[in-house]
Amino acid sequence: MKISAYFLLYSLFVLPFCPSVAKAQEVVRYEPVALSFWTADNLSISLSRQGDGYLLTLQLRATDRRFLPESTLWLRTFDDQMIQLSGKLIDNEVQLSVKDESVSGYPKRRMVATAVYPITRAQLSQLSRGVKQLRLSTIPMTYDVRFDRDRIGQALYNLFLAQEEVM
Repeated sequence: MKISAYFLLYSLFVLPFCPSVAKAQEVVRYEPVALSFWTADNLSISLSRQGDGYLLTLQLRATDRRFLPESTLWLRTFDDQMIQLSGKLIDNEVQLSVKDESVSGYPKRRMVATAVYPITRAQLSQLSRGVKQLRLSTIPMTYDVRFDRDRIGQALYNLFLAQEEVM
């Protein structure tokens, strides 16, 4: 809950002033799909509207991974169609915290990387079939996750439909 509130504040107050998304944005509806793939990494995905197009905002919290300046996101649907999105880096932030273990504490480094990927209406409609695999180009290695059942495709498609009804 705390992380969602911080991401909401970040997306409302910081993202509109970034040079890569300098146009005015209106957030569709903030219900990010937070995905925990393993204990050390966390990826949250949100959909926002900018003008006539849509943006997927990905925020990756990890100990060692960062986004490339121009990164690529591949989504494979359950009927084996590939959706390839090219995105821009917004921020690779390093957070330091001290974790107390009995008497001594040690600093823990964590990366918070944020990138934005433009996505078309046709690509969003393909997500209704469900996402089987997500691959993200990160440094030092590719972030690759496979799903047994759909976790993000239908949720993002429902956000898209909700925004289309409003317009």
